[in-house]
Amino acid sequence: MKTLTSEWLAGRATAPGLLGCGIGEPNGDWLCQCADAAGCPTEKLEQIIPQLTEAGQWLASDDRPPQSHTWTFAEGKIRAVTRPDGWTLVAVTRADAAAAQTLDALTAEFLALGTAN
Repeated sequence: MKTLTSEWLAGRATAPGLLGCGIGEPNGDWLCQCADAAGCPTEKLEQIIPQLTEAGQWLASDDRPPQSHTWTFAEGKIRAVTRPDGWTLVAVTRADAAAAQTLDALTAEFLALGTAN
């Protein structure tokens, strides 16, 4: 699954409106990639992702994945999605219509990733 998620992430790093995203393994390791290194450095994303996922777990009213939390700001959105197998996606986008569609598409693809035989 690790190779599959790495390849999947690399293929989506340039999605419209996407600033950066990361995929977390159930063991807590993260793989992050940023499309806009100046506006969203990979190192910064690697620092904030664990905090976001902890906040998402704390805010959850139901502890059964998949869970999704979206934070909306004036200039962007952050979405965190956790699958039933413990893998997590965090995506940071701009606040425009194309980016909103990107978030929805990334979420659906991530939830289906590795489930087809």
